[in-house]
Amino acid sequence: MQQMDPIETHIQTIWSFVRLAALKRVLHEVVPETKVDFWRIMMGASLDYGLIEWCKIFGRWKDDTHWTKVVPASQHDAFRTGLYAATGMKNADEWDAYHKKMKAYRDTLAAHIDFGSKSTNYPDFGPALAAAFYYHATFLYPAWVGMHPRTRYPADMEAFAVDYHKQLLDVANAAAQATKQFEP
Repeated sequence: MQQMDPIETHIQTIWSFVRLAALKRVLHEVVPETKVDFWRIMMGASLDYGLIEWCKIFGRWKDDTHWTKVVPASQHDAFRTGLYAATGMKNADEWDAYHKKMKAYRDTLAAHIDFGSKSTNYPDFGPALAAAFYYHATFLYPAWVGMHPRTRYPADMEAFAVDYHKQLLDVANAAAQATKQFEP
């Protein structure tokens, strides 16, 4: 079996997270108060799986897929500084607090179940998306396109997310109309 390129793996993971975050947002726009189990499962799955994808890149430093394993060590400080700015966080303490909430949700409700958890913190994907867009724009895409100029991956992940959101709205609106009859 051929081993995947770590940069391509990160691009695909970021791309997956961006699509799942868009799906979650669109579903909450189109069917926010639905009682149809199909929609509720889709909402929960897009939240949980999206967070798990994000944590593959920004979760535990020990993980093979953490961004620190792809970005050269000599660039870590500059990357972190840019990451804080991109996410609107003033410093490492703010990032660490956000990161801790994201990991806590993953560790107690999404990837694992902690029966003792009293977590009611649902992740805010805003800073997570900003982090993903920053990583893609400043490191992943430039590194990848240099080796693969005819790549299928979007050059601007944030612009892709805006267009994808619009596409999903069209699909979700049509699907919501089709399932309206099943609302109690």
